[in-house]
Amino acid sequence: MKKRILVLGLCFSVTVWAADFPKLKGWKPASEVVVYHPGNLWEYINGAAEQFLSFGFQELMYRDLSRKDLVVTVHIYDMGGPLNAYGIYTAERSDETVRHAIGGEAVVLPPYQCLLLKGAYYVKIDAYEGEISEETGLDLVTVVANALPGPDGFPEELRRLPEKDKIEGTERYARESYLGLGELQGCVYAKYRSEGTEFQRFFIGSGSEFTAENAEEVLGEKWKPRKWKGQSVLSREVPYRGIVGLMLTGEGWVGVADCKSEKEMLKRLEIWLR
Repeated sequence: MKKRILVLGLCFSVTVWAADFPKLKGWKPASEVVVYHPGNLWEYINGAAEQFLSFGFQELMYRDLSRKDLVVTVHIYDMGGPLNAYGIYTAERSDETVRHAIGGEAVVLPPYQCLLLKGAYYVKIDAYEGEISEETGLDLVTVVANALPGPDGFPEELRRLPEKDKIEGTERYARESYLGLGELQGCVYAKYRSEGTEFQRFFIGSGSEFTAENAEEVLGEKWKPRKWKGQSVLSREVPYRGIVGLMLTGEGWVGVADCKSEKEMLKRLEIWLR
């Protein structure tokens, strides 16, 4: 078997912590457990660390496991919450892959990788020696999902997105800078298609810095305020994204993007009033 060499010193803070790694039925430990935290994740995944940190990464545990002639490395990323885990999972998962309702969701990518979403955890499984078949991959992600805490299914926040005209499978979560705008944080969004036109609808979760009282001040002068059908609406034009609109409802701020005119923006917002 190949060996990994971990260098421990002042520049590295790799920790061994076997107690909390879940026991996976049918798989034998083939290495110690290695743990990384936000301060040193870059030592392991280099440039990819920035994206994980942007989604609130808390801790990575990984170890090698074996069964017969197959050795896999199971990486368990604690993202601090279901939405954060969903965000990094959908950012790394290809839209072209077959998805399975295991845990939150899983994909098997023979012969070398599996991905799993479960609660606040994002799991990446890589073949270390041997190859992962479709059957073995499905069995493995099921075992891991059963061993991890947290609910199955997607985060409840996704239910707030209107179903009408939504393009299936396009739901995403932007913890920071939705549409490249630093003021739009904690946004759950999806693509929609209506009358031959594609656009996005989104809502802003509890991580938002602005309220009904301070919205105009926090968002800045580029956002134009108005009253429309008794609601507070703000809008602005964003390069390459058209008109973006925000509306305050009883459940918080909701919005639309990729509109060609303010008239279209208001029409797309109206679904939130029904």
